[in-house]
Amino acid sequence: MIPPTSIDGTDITGATIDGTDVTEITVDGDVVFSAEATLPTQNLIHRYDFSASSTTTTFVEDLAGSDDLTTGSFQGFRTLNGLQVGDFDDDFIKGSWSSSPSEPFSYATVIKFDDTDLPANIPIDGFNEFLHAVVYNDAQGGIGIFQGNALGFSQNVTLNIKHVYVTEFDSTDELFIDGTSVISGDAGSLVPTGITLGADHQDRSFSGFDGVIAEVLVYDSDLSTSPARADVEAYLGDKWGITV
Repeated sequence: MIPPTSIDGTDITGATIDGTDVTEITVDGDVVFSAEATLPTQNLIHRYDFSASSTTTTFVEDLAGSDDLTTGSFQGFRTLNGLQVGDFDDDFIKGSWSSSPSEPFSYATVIKFDDTDLPANIPIDGFNEFLHAVVYNDAQGGIGIFQGNALGFSQNVTLNIKHVYVTEFDSTDELFIDGTSVISGDAGSLVPTGITLGADHQDRSFSGFDGVIAEVLVYDSDLSTSPARADVEAYLGDKWGITV
């Protein structure tokens, strides 16, 4: 049974019984109310969840599509919010996509950077080098997005703490961190042919990613309507213990 998320069209965000907050109510073993945010699946084309039991250091299943990550490997595992995450240290795992999204499309991710001293540190990239980088940091802890052209930095991000990143590529490319827009502009017009988690920049000076990746969602939309960015952020924030 799927828990209801609204009553008469009003979103449910919590419930109380005799003045005590509750997050879940069951009747005869069935969940009839849950305040936990659920995964928005409309326009979701790829999902890589490192807490999935099928994940190994050489295999990450595509839980929303059929394009698993099977090339390369990563360091091992750690935990965030009691869940398994992938531990990367200048290594990568990647796979090609059977069909590439077109603009508008979006990435929603939970990432924790370990090393902010590298000149560039890219956790998520398009399958082909020179093509596409979703998030990267410079030596000052700046965050940027790249889609064929460089886009500016936001300097006030604590990179060694886990964050929810949402990157929307549409008429105005924009990066949100924990629900707040940090940069926007024209990052270019190239689209990815697959995804690399970690780094695989053979002829560029970018350094490999040092940190953990928890979950990566790829939507064939800009998250302005269905699903809404706030719903995606709520799901990732609730699951991975991040205030958004």
